[in-house]
Amino acid sequence: MSIPVIFEWEVPRKGYKLVEGYAPGRDKREELISVEDHVLVPASIETRKYDPFEVEGLFKTFSSIETTTGGILKFAKKYGTYDFPQSFVFPNKSQAEDFLDPQSMVKAEPLKPIDGDSINKWFVHIRLMKLMIDLWENIEAIAPKCIHWEGYDRVFYETPNGKHLIASHDNNRHLFRELRPGDSIQPAKAYLLSAISDQLQEVTLAMSIIDGRPQPFIKPSKLLDAMWLQFAMAIAEEKQFKACEYCGTYFEVKPGRGQKTKRFCSVNCRTMANRKKHHEAAKS
Repeated sequence: MSIPVIFEWEVPRKGYKLVEGYAPGRDKREELISVEDHVLVPASIETRKYDPFEVEGLFKTFSSIETTTGGILKFAKKYGTYDFPQSFVFPNKSQAEDFLDPQSMVKAEPLKPIDGDSINKWFVHIRLMKLMIDLWENIEAIAPKCIHWEGYDRVFYETPNGKHLIASHDNNRHLFRELRPGDSIQPAKAYLLSAISDQLQEVTLAMSIIDGRPQPFIKPSKLLDAMWLQFAMAIAEEKQFKACEYCGTYFEVKPGRGQKTKRFCSVNCRTMANRKKHHEAAKS
């Protein structure tokens, strides 16, 4: 039985705006300080809802975001932020410093932080998604460089941050039995799937009435979970994606005549591209 995914995400109708402020943080000496930060906050109260699973290759589009505030704002305006607001900034440095002061809890004037999504955290999630997609798409080239066997009983995936044990006789024995000593491809796939699984911990199963009867369904908790789940499903179903030549959005290249040469994600993008081409030709 195929278990459906039921999920909707809200996007402010006017997108988001960037707010600068001061956020409590730590410096390299682990001393509490106030550091300047930027967060995305809704530009309007009115919202619209959409189903991210109706957007082919959304996880690929997320990974290809230009890592600038402009690139993030463009994505958020169309698809929303990757999570519910989890960061906050204060409009001035003194309020941020008061937040770190235990005595601030008894002050007469309450602190008023601005809730939003930290731009810096966006960069972290985009880079991780891009790194995992690159491994998926180029596994035959990357695996031999990163997979290392220690004898015949332990295999590791090495990154600049250190060695990650994939499996051994004593750890993940069920997986270890699936691996062949000296091989790099299968261990690399196992590492990739484990990394994706770590990102799916907040995806849950729930029950509802579907098609007239009680059925389980998969329920992501936020957009980031939905995109990692979409990525996992793409691997399981061996899907391929291509970037639209007009808008840059990724779409699935399905089996069939003409699919590999398809250039645009929609009829609208194809029409707009042709108009642009004719306009440029007329100018020249």
